[in-house]
Formats: sequence, structure tokens, C-alpha cells
Amino acid sequence: MSGNVSGNGGGKRNGSIAGSARTVTTIAQLRAAADAVRAAGGRVGFFGTSGALHEGHLTVIRRMVAECDLSIMPLFLAPVPGVTSDAVPVYDRDFDADAALAFGAGVNLVFRPAVAEMYPDLPVRTAVVPADELAAPWENAEDPSFMRMAATALAKYYNIVGPCRAYTGEKDWVPLTVLRRMVVDLSIRAEIVACPIVRLADGLCASSRNRKLSAADRAAAPTLYAALTAAVAAIEAGERDAEAIRSLLRRRIAAVAPVDYAEVVDAGTLVRVDPLAGELRLLVSADFTGTHLFDNVGVTIPGPATRRRTPG
Repeated sequence: MSGNVSGNGGGKRNGSIAGSARTVTTIAQLRAAADAVRAAGGRVGFFGTSGALHEGHLTVIRRMVAECDLSIMPLFLAPVPGVTSDAVPVYDRDFDADAALAFGAGVNLVFRPAVAEMYPDLPVRTAVVPADELAAPWENAEDPSFMRMAATALAKYYNIVGPCRAYTGEKDWVPLTVLRRMVVDLSIRAEIVACPIVRLADGLCASSRNRKLSAADRAAAPTLYAALTAAVAAIEAGERDAEAIRSLLRRRIAAVAPVDYAEVVDAGTLVRVDPLAGELRLLVSADFTGTHLFDNVGVTIPGPATRRRTPG
């Protein structure tokens, strides 16, 4: 899979530093490319994804390409820490199609390693475990170890790539918050760059999960954003009781799907704030016939937040 692949030719800041768009399959190749660009005074960008690219991903990629000299994207599904290679999950992904989309959007380097390249001695015995107050109350309903897996995989990528701008989307606000804390706590030389949520015409977040929705669930899914905007309107109209906002969110979403959670928290720490004040994030998740959709919005209330409590 290694070798040159046709593409856009690289980052717009200085594409000549990065060279032609290509696929690499080894850690040594990836590090050499990133080191060469940094040595020439260039900026390295990295966007981690598990594939199934959509317009939300491509919007993040285009920003990375515009701001960096070398733009890197991996196409690899990491094994779950603590399992053997036989148990590595296989997902419905078309990595060839994803690579073509990435190159078309301007990515210089697609990293497609074999499992043995990334994890030569399975099972994996080391993992990044986010603190409970960050991760535990929000764990993905489909996989309770999601936060640990995501943090571990991205910490490994950041270590391989070296100093970089690490791009991610605000749609996954909880993982974004975990990553911001992780790079500070572990002194990882990655600058987390958060990109705004990309929404479809009816307000639904662009997401690979949307492909799994039935026609009825797809029609109901924009209720998540409608509930969030109603909650923001209530806050802007003067509501400061956190439970009133949570109840509003739950009531509206429960009309169309079982609610996983509906919270209003401090945007930077994910702890509950009551009464509402400061930089807030409204977070919701619901189960649409087995497909868990997430959404969030931010709102700012002048004044410091008070009486913080952990979610739950």
C-alpha cells in the first residue's frame, strides 16, 4: 500500500515542503516525513479518524490543509487494549474511498499501517485512562471503554507524529475535552484545534452514524438540535436553573427517542453548574433504534460559574 498516490500536492501554506501526496505504511516513514517538514520550518497537522468520511470530516481536513504544510490522516482501526489480534473488531469501512476523499481535500500523507506495525506484541497492555470525572458519566452507550480506547489511540498517534496541530471536531465535545486535558497532563506536544460542528440543512450533525438511520429515525433525529436550541433560548431568556434546562432537553428528546443523557455543564471541565453561569455546554445523546446520536451547543452567561458538581 506504500508509495506515491495521486492527490492535491499538499498543504497550502507551503506544499513544496511536504512533497507529493502519498500513502505510507510504517511509523518510520511517517516520522521521517513529519521531521523533514518541521526541520524546514513547516507546520505539521494531524487529523485522527476511524474512517467513513463525510462532509464534517472534510471540513476539518480542509482547514488543516489551509493552515499546515504537512497534513496527515491515519486510516487504521486500533485493537482494543487488552485483547488479542483475533479479537480486533472489523468495521464496515471503505478505506480506499476514504483515502481518495482525503487526497482530494488536500491531505499530503495517509497513514495505513498493518496491525503488526502499530502493535507488534499483542495484546496491548498499556492504556490511557481518563479520570472518572471526565469520562465515566459520558461513556459511549455502545462501548463503555470508548473514552479509554480513543485517548489511547490518539496519544499513540501524537507520540508518533511529534509536535503538531491536532485537529478534531466539536461534535464530539466530551472526547475533545478529554484530549485537551490529556495533552496538558501528559505534556504531549500537540496543539488541539477544535473545529465547529457541520450541520445538515435540518440542523442534524453531519455524522457517519446517520447512514444507519431508518427513514423514520432520520426524520426524527433533528429533534436533538431543536431541543438544544430551545434550551439555549430559555437560558438567553433568563432561565438559570440547571434542572429546568435538563428537564426541557429530556422532555423534547424523549418524544422521539430514548434519552441517553441530557446535561448542561461547564464547557471546560464537564462538571454540572447550578445556578447556570459562565461558559456552558449543553450535551445530549439519544438512542435511535440502536444508533446513538450525539449533539451539543455552547452558550455563555456573564459571571463566574458556581456550585459545581460532577455529572450523575
